[in-house]
Amino acid sequence: PPGELPQFFKDLGFTDIPQDKATVKARFKVLAQKLHPDKPTGSQAAFVKLQDDTNKALQYIAKEQDE
Repeated sequence: PPGELPQFFKDLGFTDIPQDKATVKARFKVLAQKLHPDKPTGSQAAFVKLQDDTNKALQYIAKEQDE
């Protein structure tokens, strides 16, 4: 539905659309520490999903800022 938070933002732990790319990048750094395949709590699949969700979020914010 319109106005609903996209799933990739939810997967990154956001409850609202972040105001800027720096916020998304900061969240990525925190989650990357936990989800990186070299960490006991991480896995390749989780890290790839994190990267994909982050890229989608950054593209979404860039598009919103262009309008």
